[in-house]
Amino acid sequence: MTKIERELLTECETIAAADGARLVDILRDCHSFWCGPGRSIKPRGWTARAAAASRLLSRQIAIEEHAAAGIDARVDVDGFEAMSAGQLDAEVVYLSDFQG
Repeated sequence: MTKIERELLTECETIAAADGARLVDILRDCHSFWCGPGRSIKPRGWTARAAAASRLLSRQIAIEEHAAAGIDARVDVDGFEAMSAGQLDAEVVYLSDFQG
């Protein structure tokens, strides 16, 4: 996990806990922000933050989908923490195909 991903995740976890919201919803808002108005707020760093938010969102979706199937993705999926957003999305598709 990169420094930017760790910072965004910590911030989103704090917001989710304070608001009583699901982490995945806060990450989705974070991704939308950095792909939209965040561009003008931090013009030199928005692309890295948008990419980090995308990966974190895909990561959280994968964690939740695996948990619904009774699997801890962080333990049972080889290389989970190093996967890109696309690989995480593909893992969720594979899981849904496998689960039926």
